[in-house]
Formats: sequence, C-alpha cells, structure tokens
Amino acid sequence: MYTNFNELWSKEGMKVNLPYLAANDSVAAGAINVSTDGAGGSTGHNATSFYLVFSEEDKNGNKANADGDWINLTIGWDSSTTAEVEVSAVNTEDADTTRSTEIGDTDVYRDFTYSALATEILWDKPSSGQKSVTLTYHGDEVTADVYITSPDVTIVSGGEAGVMTVMDTDVASVAGKNLVVVGGSAINSVAAELLGAAYRGEAFTSATGVATDEFLIQSFARSGKTALLVAGYNAADTEKAVTYLLNNDVDTTVGTKLKGTSATEATLVTA
Repeated sequence: MYTNFNELWSKEGMKVNLPYLAANDSVAAGAINVSTDGAGGSTGHNATSFYLVFSEEDKNGNKANADGDWINLTIGWDSSTTAEVEVSAVNTEDADTTRSTEIGDTDVYRDFTYSALATEILWDKPSSGQKSVTLTYHGDEVTADVYITSPDVTIVSGGEAGVMTVMDTDVASVAGKNLVVVGGSAINSVAAELLGAAYRGEAFTSATGVATDEFLIQSFARSGKTALLVAGYNAADTEKAVTYLLNNDVDTTVGTKLKGTSATEATLVTA
C-alpha cells in the first residue's frame, strides 16, 4: 500500500494526473518544472503551459488502462492585460476533439471521447474571457440512439427502409431538410439547439416537463424546415418514444408536442 499525492481518482475511476516537481527534461504526465522564470522544462510541463491529463477506465472497469481514452487539457494564460489561467487547448488520444460542434450560439463546443465510456467534453470558448472545460465522466459503457433523417424517408418496424441517417456532428450534411432528431439534449447537440441548452436530469424536466419514465415528441421550426424531436428522460424512455413514432401517425405541425409513458400511448400537450 502506498500514497501518491500527484494522482487523483474520481469515484467512478477517472484518473487525474496532478502537477508535481520533476527534472527539467521530464515529460511524464503531471511533471512540471518552473525554473527560468517559469519557462523551464518541456512544453506542457512548465508554468507557461501545463498538460492536465485525465485517463478513463476501459469498458471492463480497469483503471488507467490502455483501452481507455485520455483527455489532455492544456492549461495556459489568456491575453488579458492581467493574464488569467484558461484551458487553451483540448486533445484526446484519438484526436476526436477536431470534430467538436458548437451548441447553438453558446460558444460551448461539445464532443465525446472515441471510446466505450464516451466522456463528454464541453469546451467553453467565449470571444473574450477565460476558456474553460467541463468533463462528464460516465464511468461505464454508454449508448446513444441518434438519428437525423431526410424529409421523404419511410421507416418501418423491424428495419430502416430508405432512411438517411447521420450523426448530430454531421447535421450540416442534411442542411435544408426536415429532420427527425432522436436523443435528449444531453447527448445530441441538435436536440440541445432545439431546447436551448444541453439539459440533463432535473434541468431536462424543468425545460420540457418530461420526468422519469416519460418521453416527448415535439415539432420545432428549424432553418425554414421542421425538426421533430424524439427524446426521453433516459435512453430507455427514448426507445419508447421511437417505438411509438414508428407505429403511430404523428402530427408534425410545428409546435405540436406529445408526451407519453409507454411505447403504445402518448398524450397531446396543450399550453
């Protein structure tokens, strides 16, 4: 048994490599040298820039395993007259942050690690002010049922006939089309755009009126077309919503909202 003060572990198994003084040429995760007015050591290991490294578990719960992704936040200084610390860059093992997508016009860019645990990365990059990152670590394997379809598709039970399916990160590829957006705002950036933010849990309930064991099917105007949001409080509730949509005629008039608790029944919500 030993104690290591430069390693921090979350309850669910995410490892954080905290800074510790090291040799000037050390490039180990967390190593830092602040000699020569702060510029000593290697890039990412001095007081000018520091790599704050997070490591996921793998899908079997093995901590800091090679099969888990890592997230590297570069801690640096902004350009203020009195410089302040900010997150100046975000990188992962698979360089997937290059595919991050802004949530509406919020300056918050959203992405997930390309791994079984799919840690969520929300990088807030305001035009002025400090840049910051929020990480949501799930600590277990995750799934997301996300579909965005063209306006003239036919979806049949037991299969997908003529369906054009794209991820929310590729929504620009179906610009100018009516959409069916599947998944809540916490996992789908287009859903977050429609609802106004990436709500989860109680915040999702407050924004939509949809609580545990419930789902909504709601029609929105988007870029001159219609976007039909199909989302539940959690993944199982979203599956119920999808099943209901596949087996029932649903009014897609903008502003129409249905709320349900089972795959066979939904109620029209009126203001």
